[in-house]
Amino acid sequence: MDKKLLNDIIRRLVEAKNGRNAKLTEAEIRQLCTVSREVFLSQPNLLELQAPIKICGDVHGQFSDLLRLFEYGGYPPEANYLFLGDYVDRGKQSIETICLLLAYKIKYKENFFLLRGNHECASISCIYGFHDECKRRFNVRLWRTFTDCFNCLPVAALIDEKILCMHGGLSPHLNNLDQIRNIARPVDIPDQGDVHGQFSDLLRLFEYDGYPPEANYLFLGDYVDRGKQSIETICILLAYKIKYKENFFLLRGNHECASISRIYGFHDECKRRFNVRLWRTFTDCFNCLPVAPLIDEKIFCMHGGLSPHLDNLDQIRHIARPVDIPDHGLLCDLLWADPYKNVKDWGDSDRGLSCTFGADMVAEFLQKHDLDLVCRAHQVMKFRLRLTFL
Repeated sequence: MDKKLLNDIIRRLVEAKNGRNAKLTEAEIRQLCTVSREVFLSQPNLLELQAPIKICGDVHGQFSDLLRLFEYGGYPPEANYLFLGDYVDRGKQSIETICLLLAYKIKYKENFFLLRGNHECASISCIYGFHDECKRRFNVRLWRTFTDCFNCLPVAALIDEKILCMHGGLSPHLNNLDQIRNIARPVDIPDQGDVHGQFSDLLRLFEYDGYPPEANYLFLGDYVDRGKQSIETICILLAYKIKYKENFFLLRGNHECASISRIYGFHDECKRRFNVRLWRTFTDCFNCLPVAPLIDEKIFCMHGGLSPHLDNLDQIRHIARPVDIPDHGLLCDLLWADPYKNVKDWGDSDRGLSCTFGADMVAEFLQKHDLDLVCRAHQVMKFRLRLTFL
């Protein structure tokens, strides 16, 4: 990257104080992402650093706080820095925040270090503000460029061979530090709910709980997008469905939809590895997936959530298939709605689609239909499972 341009970008960012947005072009931001991505990949996943170094926690788009931190601690290269992740989301200036950090990383690659946080992830930043900021100020393509860069960030650092640093915490799966060093990059952050093309995680799930037909399975949707192996993921699920049709069940998620999978990776994977015709064949199949089961007449399952349009379960039984996912209505809510603890009745969703629902709506629904539990997916859970309204 041209040094003069890099210095000018840093100057414009540092001068953008008092909540003013920095005057950066989309091309300049893309170049920051592309160049820093290569820098991240040139360095190990487990950074080995030496003191003295200043360690900083979550920034979350609070650009003025980041500038104040540098004013107190010294602007690079006056001091060495290690940031522990969560640069974007929640704050108003995530773009300025991450751009300045990436620019300093490019300029001072041996003195300035960035680890990955859980918000440097497509499935999180698309919900908590960064996606919307990129879309509002530039476009969604820029957000995808950032997520490609985030997928290359290192995840841990060892200072003076004695201090282990990371964003989150320890893992029962961590037996030696070489496991961290050997994590392949670029990589999306897997979660324990939706599969999202994480084929190795799907195989691990079967290894732990039993390959079909050793156990019966119900998957709640979102098999494609984001991960590297959406094709393998959906193919093995479809194959098991064909072989064990009475023991293996697949529901539809909001990503089993042409308008979503065209944006979040599955379309591009099909096009790169085969052709767009294959992607269209998959979407024709997705349009026939069921959307809700009832377990033992007591547990109601879906990918998204409840709907103000749902008066009786026969409405679901009568949804015609094949069908694309509409932008509103019962089918949309079953695949997109979210529960919120601080919501009563029905509310607007931050996703810009469907709705939110409160505990009162769940209680009313369960009582009306003589059910015990609503089981859903669609949101990342810190501990794999959350009982929202207990």
